[in-house]
Amino acid sequence: MEAFNFKVRVPVGIHVRNALLLSQKTVHYQSNIALHKGNRVANAKKLMDIMILRVRCGDEILFIMEGPDEKEMLNGVREFCEKNL
Repeated sequence: MEAFNFKVRVPVGIHVRNALLLSQKTVHYQSNIALHKGNRVANAKKLMDIMILRVRCGDEILFIMEGPDEKEMLNGVREFCEKNL
């Protein structure tokens, strides 16, 4: 299992475009990835799951990855977040 926290910096939070890009990024990995905001959890491979979390600027989110390529996924998702969220 791999995990990391991230504080969203973009003024609009995770809106449709960023959620779509995130889900497209994660779907290429075999590992499962959960996105946590408070007590709510979403599958980060599914656009609507991400949108339902309503992540806003300044929110702290947690990514948890489990599977055969979790380390590669961790690096790829962390890089994506730094550039886009």
